[in-house]
Amino acid sequence: MKNLVVVESPTKSKTIERYLGPDFTVLATVGHFRDLDETAGKKYGGVDPDNDFSLSYAVYPSSKKILSEIVRTLKGCERLILATDPDREGEAIAWHLHEYLTEKKALTYKTVHRVVFHEITKKAVQKAFKEPRDLDLHLVNAAQARRALDMILGFGLSEVLRHKLPGTRRAGRVQSPTLRLTCEREEEIENFVPREHWTVDADLRTQAGNDFKARLTHLDGTKLEKFSLADEAAAQRAVGLVRAQTFTVASVKHRQIQKRPSAPFRTSTLQQVASRILNMSPKHSAGVAQHLFQEGLITYMRTDSVTLSSDAISSIRAAIENSGNFGKKYLPAKPKYYTNKIKNAQEAHEAIRPTDITRTTKGLLVHLKRDAVRLYDLIWKRTMASQMENGLDDQLSIDIGSFDQKIILHAAGSTVVFDGFRKLYNEEKDNGSVQPKQEDHIPDVKSDEPLKLDAVSPAQHYTKPPARYNEASLIAKLEELGIGRPSTYPTIISTLLKEYVTLEDKQLIPQGMGRGVVLLLESSFESYVDYAFTAELEDKLDEISNGRLAWKDVLEEFYGPFSAQCESIKNLTNTDILNAMNEWAGARFFPIDEKGEIEKCPKCKEGKISFKWNKQRGPFIGCVNFPDCKYTLAFSKTARDGLDGPRILGKNGNGQTISLRRGPYGHYVQQGEAEDGRKPKRIKLPDNVEPENCDLEIAIKLLSLPRLIGNHPETAEPITVTIGRYGPYINHNNDKRSLSPEDDVFTVGINRAVSLLGEPKQQRRGTKTIRSLGAHPEDGNEVAIYEGRYGYYIKNNKTTAGLPKHFDVETITLDEAVQVLAEKASKPKKRTKKKGHTTKRKRKPRPKKID
Repeated sequence: MKNLVVVESPTKSKTIERYLGPDFTVLATVGHFRDLDETAGKKYGGVDPDNDFSLSYAVYPSSKKILSEIVRTLKGCERLILATDPDREGEAIAWHLHEYLTEKKALTYKTVHRVVFHEITKKAVQKAFKEPRDLDLHLVNAAQARRALDMILGFGLSEVLRHKLPGTRRAGRVQSPTLRLTCEREEEIENFVPREHWTVDADLRTQAGNDFKARLTHLDGTKLEKFSLADEAAAQRAVGLVRAQTFTVASVKHRQIQKRPSAPFRTSTLQQVASRILNMSPKHSAGVAQHLFQEGLITYMRTDSVTLSSDAISSIRAAIENSGNFGKKYLPAKPKYYTNKIKNAQEAHEAIRPTDITRTTKGLLVHLKRDAVRLYDLIWKRTMASQMENGLDDQLSIDIGSFDQKIILHAAGSTVVFDGFRKLYNEEKDNGSVQPKQEDHIPDVKSDEPLKLDAVSPAQHYTKPPARYNEASLIAKLEELGIGRPSTYPTIISTLLKEYVTLEDKQLIPQGMGRGVVLLLESSFESYVDYAFTAELEDKLDEISNGRLAWKDVLEEFYGPFSAQCESIKNLTNTDILNAMNEWAGARFFPIDEKGEIEKCPKCKEGKISFKWNKQRGPFIGCVNFPDCKYTLAFSKTARDGLDGPRILGKNGNGQTISLRRGPYGHYVQQGEAEDGRKPKRIKLPDNVEPENCDLEIAIKLLSLPRLIGNHPETAEPITVTIGRYGPYINHNNDKRSLSPEDDVFTVGINRAVSLLGEPKQQRRGTKTIRSLGAHPEDGNEVAIYEGRYGYYIKNNKTTAGLPKHFDVETITLDEAVQVLAEKASKPKKRTKKKGHTTKRKRKPRPKKID
């Protein structure tokens, strides 16, 4: 019997074909091959709420060739086996293929089965094919409901945003609450007021001559809280009281602490640790993990489970016992089992683990890239450590008291008794280093032992604002709130980085446009960016997966109120929208007077303060009496400089007023005022000069620009330097070159200027290489992904193809890229008209005039 097996990835098709034998042909859909048809004329991109939520699908142009091959191959087979990935999306792809082939009448007299396997090993694949089943329509319906909800909410909110806040792009079911998290954290940081507090430490010596430090914890018989020593005076008083006392050991406590290993990786914890330790973005680590799965090296990488199969546990325990580095000493008497504590956990699969625990990284570098080896090593160590013996530490804490016991000093420390799993994997840093963290060493002392006080020192501290989210901590927060699925987190963060958030020093910083979007959504669509509502919707999707809810009932319940709210907001004017934002958040962002009320405009003293909107830069604050009053204030509190208008710095030698001002492109200094329609001289403030530090001397120096550096040795033409809208640059016969941050406009010399002019001129809108995918299987030349003016594209030799939207720049494989290029090459080239040539339309001959 001839069998056609369809999987998702071409990478694993040959391996599976080898496991199954000559009666099986394995082809790949290359992931999703169709999606909701956004061009179908439906209001919500392929979703028709007025027709019982019927969904219209369209095949991706790049997938038509492989689908034709599947149809052609199926003609010579008696059985179709759908072996796509073992999750909700994999089930949906299998169903879509079944529907597509049914439409093409390719399944007549064919037997169709569904099989799933969680690792690509011969044993797992052959076992799966012995246990075929039908398609799970509950999982399919959950996938359809998820996609329909995303379309309805995304199209609905995005349409409102585009009309009411010009310049914004889009919103999303999970994307918008995620953006809200970053904006709320930024607001916390802006509103944070540091609070001073002090600590007092003492240097003590035992009778045996051993030194150690202890901290003051009780003063005047009262336990000190964090802010008990609120200022230097309180700290110095405490220092004086400590110095006046003699001390003895009041109590000694010994105890042993067990350090337990963490559970094996699940999808989200792998993304977090890879981000924190390996410096991989969640999107990149997800792609690398998928590659490891396709290579048969790890189990399925999209899972919420932390459990391991009994066979896996047995092999891991055997590996520990037989290892020359560990042995029986590191093997616990019983296997370790772990349970999940996250919301909406879907535990149909195992945790992420190596398919063969005896396979270490040795030899993998031969056919895997460095990042794949690093991620595999991390997974291997975490899996091994999860079944190793606990670590054991000795903890010693001592209290040192004054004669009257009104002053207590405390010291604590620990030493490692047994490293346990930490010999392989350091749990505290998640970096696999071999040595666990050591705490301060405390010498052995006895109760009532007198101690010598050598020194007492106060230390000033300030509370710190909460840290901005990084990719790892944002994923942890989303998982804590039950928002989204771990498999979608990389895409969500990647989308935000393209549109509303920047990544600086691993910190996610929301930009003005994104913060304005959140304000509109909070003020007009509060429930749809509410964390509890989003998590509840996620619960309903899981209920659909389990067959406890009907998917169209969920869509109906959501659509009615949502569409009504969208129509209501569309009927409002843009001023109404800004007023709603004022009412919702004005008190959080506008200047407040002593009575706690929003101040009137500080410039005209009459107008109210309101949010304003700029389609390039997003929200700002201004006076409602514009244009009569041109008062503006930055939206972000950290960007406010106190400039309500020009700041007069003084006058130059000619009696002209020199002022510091803020414009749409930043701060600048100005000489004089506009006269007879002529603009006054202005120079942008360089990045290394803060507005508060700009004085008259600096301003006059800046206004002396442009400066003549000298004449070019070849052309004898002058070379000048000045500061423009985009920063400092040199100019020679209108050939302009930007200076680097290390160059100074007032000291850059002729040699440096000539050197810059001799360098190739960089294109402002050039291309950037993103990823090299490897050699093309036919010509051996490189296939790579580039970022150009209009987005990402794939290139091989002279063939280029835009990256289809259903592929991800971080996860697309070489096979998938080659297929996209082949699809592009097979299309007929468009004919272009030569310049200067036009095609004249033939006119019909005029009828002869009959007299």
